[in-house]
Amino acid sequence: RVRPLLLRCAEAGKPLPNDASARRSRPPGRRRPEGAPPRTLVEAESEAVGFLKAMLELREGGKDDNAISTEFRKLCQQHSECASAENAGQLCGDLGWISRGQSEAAFDQAAFSLRKFEFSDVVATSRGMHIIQRLA
Repeated sequence: RVRPLLLRCAEAGKPLPNDASARRSRPPGRRRPEGAPPRTLVEAESEAVGFLKAMLELREGGKDDNAISTEFRKLCQQHSECASAENAGQLCGDLGWISRGQSEAAFDQAAFSLRKFEFSDVVATSRGMHIIQRLA
């Protein structure tokens, strides 16, 4: 099981690609004003790196894995643009059990190389930039 945080992005001057798995409602923590151009790849990567650093600082600060996982769930609820972020409660952002080959190669490689509660580096796919946490 994995929980990804997705930041959708597009090349400068281009619209976001159609994505059937994108979040339907606007994430509450979204920083861009309504109608603004989509974030660029560089902006999305920079934002994702900031989120990842915040999670790693919690670990360095002595928080346990369950507390960090709870904080990442809240971060997904506030910022992720994946439809899984609309799930209620503990399932927020949880993609459930995934199989190899079910996702894009970069996502699969990152997700299946993680140990429980570990975070991936920032992963780029056609959907945007992801941070992935393995839950089980």
